[in-house]
Order: sequence, then structure tokens, then C-alpha cells
Amino acid sequence: MRNADRWAVPICRKHHDEAHAAGDDEAYLAQHGVDARALASSLWASRDDQVGMERIVFRFNQMVRP
Repeated sequence: MRNADRWAVPICRKHHDEAHAAGDDEAYLAQHGVDARALASSLWASRDDQVGMERIVFRFNQMVRP
């Protein structure tokens, strides 16, 4: 794994493109209720546990969706 992988977060292609177009990925995600650093840190801490990572993503999705 690369060091940059530590800050990777899973998002769909549409939001990926919009985040890059906005110029500030982290701010764009924050506008959508996603704390990108917290999500990335949680995923990195669980990188050897696929099921744990899936739970983390599920929980973040539940917090973000109305």
C-alpha cells in the first residue's frame, strides 16, 4: 500500500468527479456530511479487516443519508 492510500475514501464516480472539480476534496465531502479524515483514519486502522471496513463504510453511509 502507498502512503496516499491512507487517505483514500470510497465514493462513487459522480461524487469523485464533482469533488475534483470543486478543487478541495475534503471541503466538498464535508458539504455532504462526510468527515473524510475520520472516515479515512477509521478505514486505515481496519485495513486488515475487510468486514470491519465494510461496517465502517455502512455506518458512515447511515450518518450521511437523511
